[in-house]
Amino acid sequence: MNENYDAQQKDRELFDRIALNYSEKDIYPVSRIVRKFQIDTLLNLLTPYSKQTIFNNIIELGCGNGANSIYLEKRYKKYTGMDFSSELIKIADNKYGCENRRFYSGNISDLKDEKYDIVVCVGVLHHLPDLEEYLGYISRAGNKETLFLFLEPQGKNPLIQFLRIIRKNIDPSYSKTQKFFHKKELIEKFNKAGFDILNIQYTGYFTPPFAQVIIKPVWLFAPLVKLLIKTDSFIQKYFPNRLSWNISFIAKRRVD
Repeated sequence: MNENYDAQQKDRELFDRIALNYSEKDIYPVSRIVRKFQIDTLLNLLTPYSKQTIFNNIIELGCGNGANSIYLEKRYKKYTGMDFSSELIKIADNKYGCENRRFYSGNISDLKDEKYDIVVCVGVLHHLPDLEEYLGYISRAGNKETLFLFLEPQGKNPLIQFLRIIRKNIDPSYSKTQKFFHKKELIEKFNKAGFDILNIQYTGYFTPPFAQVIIKPVWLFAPLVKLLIKTDSFIQKYFPNRLSWNISFIAKRRVD
């Protein structure tokens, strides 16, 4: 337990330290386009499982700097963002906070029993010290009707995993405690935690690196990224495969 606490504390300190630079990704035009595309891809999973286009309340766990509240804004009446980094929450509140968007700092384990229509987790699960334990906490935010949306880096592509290992060793702003999951592994852990995964897809083939690194100049890379988004959309629709960077899925709590 102490080991898990120490790992989480190191991650919190890291994100507090890099909060300003991290937030630049949703300001810089090239990375912002890709980050919005990732959210749009995730939202596409909702269509077969809900007739609603606008939901009463959405919570995003691990909301970071809060930019997803803008990418999601046409889909909710009320948005709540939660993150364990107090510095990221300060940025979120200052930049995006308003009457129907609120942000607060806290740990997922501190979630109360308030229920939401949609629970969103983007790049959160691979930072958790114990996935099965924390899935129990995440489930508190929903009831039998709640839809849970997840986007995660996936660990089945050996080349991408090799690049991640290199980055862990050379990039001081990259978390050293991350664990990347395989599709089968996620399905097993979610089933064990009382969730049914309704749909799970490999997503993001060429665009994800542009979401994480600010690459200049805009005039060169913005058109390139738009082309790569079209390419990724085509592959995701017709030829999804485990060579992707990410995995996106939608789940519900199991009704016994």
